[in-house]
Amino acid sequence: MFQKIKYLFLVFVAIIGLFLAKIFFLDIPSLKVLNPHKTALMQAKGGPITQTWVEFDQIPYHLKRAIVLAEDSRFYEHGGVDYKALKLSFKKNVKKGKYVRGGSTITMQLAKNLYLTPKKALWRKGLEILMAIRMEQVLSKNRILEIYLNVIEWGPGIYGAKAAGQHYFRKSASELNPDESAFLAAIIPSPIKWGKRMSPGGPYIQKRTNRIARLLNLNPSVNKKEIEREIEEARKEEEKAEMMEDGAIPDELFY
Repeated sequence: MFQKIKYLFLVFVAIIGLFLAKIFFLDIPSLKVLNPHKTALMQAKGGPITQTWVEFDQIPYHLKRAIVLAEDSRFYEHGGVDYKALKLSFKKNVKKGKYVRGGSTITMQLAKNLYLTPKKALWRKGLEILMAIRMEQVLSKNRILEIYLNVIEWGPGIYGAKAAGQHYFRKSASELNPDESAFLAAIIPSPIKWGKRMSPGGPYIQKRTNRIARLLNLNPSVNKKEIEREIEEARKEEEKAEMMEDGAIPDELFY
């Protein structure tokens, strides 16, 4: 029995070692200068791809801020992992008895998009965390955000801010105004599903857009508490929307 346990432990250690080796020998340092035009997510989705790279300085400030507010409000404060969000995620998943909330940061989302398939699993979350930590060790925050904004999915075959701007507004990313930026940030969690279920002007998406646009007008150093409160309310509403597999979104989300 002891030999069997010892063997299983060694196998477990070997598997973990392989995962760690994969993570730390990935070509993450090359991302300092090389722009990834093909990601694991793109390969998994297949089909034609619309994507054109936009440099960080050419992406308007309000789009970058809208994305951070919507997806990872503590992006510039953490080291790749938001442990507070992960703790809330763990509690939510245990309470529901299934995987319903990820707690991923922008860096973790980027790691998943670049290197992993879209499937949800706790062991994959562990890989995301390790990859995110590695990314933060070698890449600047602005570089991480630049890559994220150029590879994120914004619709069927639509990847990156420039393609999204052209698809939804017939303009380049640099020409997007704050309201348009807020809309793009609002649909990120599930652009394809929400796009099929409701029009871009639908009430739920419109409410998310309005909230993000309102947050863009607040001074983060003066209105920090208000911003945090609004973001938490948005997360709760997003969870309700994500759990609605069929049918309309409840009216309580709109008022």
